[in-house]
Amino acid sequence: MNRILAVLAVVAMAVTIPTVSSATPTECNTTITGTVNGGLTVSDSDSCILDGATIHGGIDMTNGSLLVCNNTTIDGGINATGGSSLEVGGGGGVEADDGLPLSGPCSGNLINGHTTVSGVGSVEFDTNTMNGGADLDNNGPVEVEANDIQGPLNCSGNTSVTNDGQPNSVTGPETGQCAGL
Repeated sequence: MNRILAVLAVVAMAVTIPTVSSATPTECNTTITGTVNGGLTVSDSDSCILDGATIHGGIDMTNGSLLVCNNTTIDGGINATGGSSLEVGGGGGVEADDGLPLSGPCSGNLINGHTTVSGVGSVEFDTNTMNGGADLDNNGPVEVEANDIQGPLNCSGNTSVTNDGQPNSVTGPETGQCAGL
């Protein structure tokens, strides 16, 4: 009987102990170089630059612009449902026509988690490792160049899609406008 009461007491304490919730996402309207726990949000007129950062919790973009460079790690993927521009990696450097405020080299990055991008004015993924695949739908011009994509690559409804002669390595199916990239 004492044993049963002791077990019930432990169960009751476990039920009443508050749990620690995950960190709230951080609004990004600056350059981030360190570690962020809880993910990032990019919205309204935000201009977010990740330069060698580590983001635990992924990125949720509903507007603004996002530039990801120089071995940034994103754990949790990217979910973009609007915005003016999204550039992840840049190979030899950010191109002048990209309109983003970083000059010089912009090396590739690591994305752990599925990436979904829709309703963004211009999109570029260049020299990244993407573990989880990507869906790129209903955007302006899309460039997907020299990436290592572990998972499917699906594209539809974009104004144009190119790899600029720099093929990607894709382990899953390549469908729609991304077939053969």
